[in-house]
This record gives sequence, structure tokens and C-alpha cells, in this order.
Amino acid sequence: MGSAAHVLIVGGGTCGCVLAARLSEQADRTVLLLEAGPGYRQVPSALSDPTAMPVGPGSPWSRTYPATLSAGRPGASVRGRVLGGSSAVNGAYFVRGTPADFARWGGSWAYEAVLPYFRRSERDVDFRGDLHGADGPMPVGRYRADEFNSVTAEFAESCAALGFPEVADKNAPDSTGWGAVPLNVVAGRRISTAQAYLLPAVGRVNLEIRANSVARRVIVESGVAIGVEAECDGKVVTLFADRIILCAGAIESPALLMRSGIGDPDLPVGAGLVDHPEIALPYRIASDRSKAVAALQAVLNLEHVEIRPYTAALNSMVPGNRSSDTYLGVALMNSQSRGSVSLPTTDPHAAPSIDYDYL
Repeated sequence: MGSAAHVLIVGGGTCGCVLAARLSEQADRTVLLLEAGPGYRQVPSALSDPTAMPVGPGSPWSRTYPATLSAGRPGASVRGRVLGGSSAVNGAYFVRGTPADFARWGGSWAYEAVLPYFRRSERDVDFRGDLHGADGPMPVGRYRADEFNSVTAEFAESCAALGFPEVADKNAPDSTGWGAVPLNVVAGRRISTAQAYLLPAVGRVNLEIRANSVARRVIVESGVAIGVEAECDGKVVTLFADRIILCAGAIESPALLMRSGIGDPDLPVGAGLVDHPEIALPYRIASDRSKAVAALQAVLNLEHVEIRPYTAALNSMVPGNRSSDTYLGVALMNSQSRGSVSLPTTDPHAAPSIDYDYL
């Protein structure tokens, strides 16, 4: 039985790009990366512009999944479907979990255990010391107060007037209060994990990247994953590898496992889905003096709630969106609800069922 690679990675999003780059540093290890969305050697302008999020209707860089938020309330989940995954299309919001978040997971996920890896990944241009990295591949910076647009500036003034403390470093262990958002933006360009990790490695002879390749199922023999059946540019192929790593995200990874016959009663695949719900409060700007900036420049954190003054109307930030509303986001960052991803059909092109089960 031939082997396509020593390692086959399904999904070229954030985790997939990092793993492909790091694992292929060993010259005698061959790595094959599959990505369902488009690939590129030169970064498209739509993916480098931090003032816009290309996740609207018809975007070639993302996929919108229908979802159920709570009983009788439909919604949607939008994920990046391109090299770099959601890091290539989102608001470039580079904020870590808090020590309390990691404490809930425990074990090797303790904050002190993961901090060295955060430091290794980043190149923070504003902060140094024990909490931040200085020479990692991911640039991290913040807007200065004199760079705030009118919405952010008035929000900051209101926070200060109400007595909320200013937090200079939102990636510090305690970020209660308002402050500038850490962003993976440098010189006015969004830097995704594809740009930071993967593209510098594309010249390696031991690394192969196959875009437009949808994984249909994992091939398992005698309880061992030995390969992946995939559609590569419309052709069904079987790819074998010594090790299979699923990095297709919180929606597609469980869907792929279930299409492969892996799940209850074997494992609780698709259970425990959690995300942070957000309520959008629309408002009108009396006189728009704003300039094009990232979607969020500053936020206010109050225990489990984050207040987000979005810097522009939806139709300005999300190409294809028709809403001219500007809104304040109120997000619950630690939801107690747990939802699920299930599989209504084994068709790899059909959307899985997503139920957040909020409230």
C-alpha cells in the first residue's frame, strides 16, 4: 500500500497552516495539506484588507452554514473556506483566552502551559516581557488613541467618563475594562496564518498543498486511520498517509468524522458545541467623521460580557451585506449552553446541522 505522505492534514485554516509549516521543517518528513477552498501564492487584496471582512453573500473565501440559535430562532455560522481559514477573513482580532478559560480545561491546557506557545507564535510590536513574544511569525499591534475613528474615540471617552479602567494590554491575564484590541495587522494589512506560516514554506519539496480539495471520509482499517478519500478539483482520489490530522474546524471536523462512521457510541463526536452569542444594538451616527479602520479598535470587557463598538456600517465592513446599520455588539464570552453538530446526510457538499441550543 503506497503512502502519499508521512502526514496528511485535512484543512488549511489556522491550525492546518501552522502544522503544515512546522511539520515540514523536517526535510525527510513529507506533508500533504488539503484545503476545501481556494489556494494562492500571492495574497488576494480582499484577504489583506483589515477594514473589510469578505464573508458576505457570494464570497469565494467563506462558507455560510444555516444554524439554529435556540428553539424557533434560526441563524447562521460563517467560517473561512480558503488558505488561512477564518484568520484570512475575520476582523483580525488577535485576543487570547483568559487564565480562567484555560483553568476550566485543566491539565496540559493550563494558562502557564500554553503561554510559551502564544509567545512563540507572536511578534508583538507594543509589548515585551514574560507575556509576549518578540520574534514570532504573527505580528500583533494596536491602534493608538490618535488613530481611533470617531465612533471608537467617543466610545473610549464614554468608558472613561463612566469610571471603567483603561487596559493597555488586552492579552494580559486581567483585561477587565476598556482598551485597544490586539490585531494581527501590520502596515495596514491583515496577516493570516497562511501568510505568516504557510506561504514562506511553499517552496519546500516535502510540502504539497492541494486547494479545492474536499475530504469525503477518513479511511479506517482495523481501528487505524490510514488515508482520506477526497475530491480534488472534482476528481475523487484516495490518499494514504502514516498519520492523519484533522484541522477542518469546529464544524467540518466532526462532520468528516461522522461521514467516516466515527461517533456515538464510539465517541461523542459533534457534542459540546459552544460559541459566544452576540446581540447587535443598532444606532445612527449624527455626523459620520469616521475613517476606514479595522472592524474593532477598542472594546470594553466586564466579567463575562464584551461590549464592541463596530467602526462602520455592516455594508461597509462586509461586502455584499445590504444593511446600512452601525451597531454596538454585546457578546456573552462564556456561554453555559452547549450545542451540537449533526449529520443529516453523508453528502460531503451538504451542510451539517448546527444547533447552538442557547438559553
